[in-house]
Amino acid sequence: MTHESRAGRMRPDTRALADAAEKRGIPWEYLGDLHLRLGEPGAYRRLYRTYTDRTSHLGWVIARDKTLTNRALEEVGLPVPRQAIVLSAEEAVQAGAEFSGSVVVKPRSEDNGVGITVGVSDPADIRLAFDAASAHGAGVIVEERLDGEDFRLLVVGRRLVAAARRDAASVVGDGTRTIRELVDAENRDPRRSPDRQTPLQTIVIDGDLATTLARQGHTLDAIPAAGERVALHAAKNLSLGGTSEDVTDRVHPVVRRIAEKAAETIGLDVAGVDYITPDIARSPDDVGGGICEVNPTPGIRMHLWPSAGEPRDVAGAIIDLLFPGRGPDRDPDLA
Repeated sequence: MTHESRAGRMRPDTRALADAAEKRGIPWEYLGDLHLRLGEPGAYRRLYRTYTDRTSHLGWVIARDKTLTNRALEEVGLPVPRQAIVLSAEEAVQAGAEFSGSVVVKPRSEDNGVGITVGVSDPADIRLAFDAASAHGAGVIVEERLDGEDFRLLVVGRRLVAAARRDAASVVGDGTRTIRELVDAENRDPRRSPDRQTPLQTIVIDGDLATTLARQGHTLDAIPAAGERVALHAAKNLSLGGTSEDVTDRVHPVVRRIAEKAAETIGLDVAGVDYITPDIARSPDDVGGGICEVNPTPGIRMHLWPSAGEPRDVAGAIIDLLFPGRGPDRDPDLA
């Protein structure tokens, strides 16, 4: 049973999950709104995005609250940045002064890079960042900024199955076109769309983009020099037009254990651990780094279709979690 048209068109990541089920001989039905029903009557399993029917609701609640997540991970000795919850712009400035260097200002419970400002230290910039974050709910976090690159570590069934380095949306100047024209050209890439129907998303032109450009001395009408790379968003998120590179084979064993322990601590069967480090191939004992967030329904497009590197069958790993022993390499005599 592989009904799709009755409930509408599936997104590519949901389609990948359905295909992985079909490859294992598991019946599936698309019920609409990113919802799959898998298996036989009386023994159905369900998926909503990457949220399974056995995902802990408490784990989901903890992961959605970035402060609870930070506290839970710190209590078991995992590396996390220092945080402060602030209720006003002035409190945000005071908190920023307590942390050396620049800080991250973000909403307490939003996903997909919404309302996040990365790398601010000037009081005026922190106040603006507070306003941007507070527009998305009460409670704003000012967080110590960790040095390094941004990685997503996907844990399924308490096992790391994929890792990707994430880059913010950017364009490279050619000395003739404006940034606006370069963005328009990038958005014509067939791999991009505004509705998650493709591996990459349209680069969003919004207030955050304008602010990110201003910090580099640019506007949308500026003409960057040939070869100059211009960052368009501070948050390194696919939903804002960012890209990814698979780094699964480079992850240091200690970092692997940290990610798996984080998923176990929060109580999630499928978790996206956001990890910052200068070098994913080295131990945090040598280079520092830490966990900035844990996502309870992580996107998998960056692992299925990375902008660079080897694709990973993370859809298959999720289906195998729900139906152990039904993998395509199973012994048919034991199935």
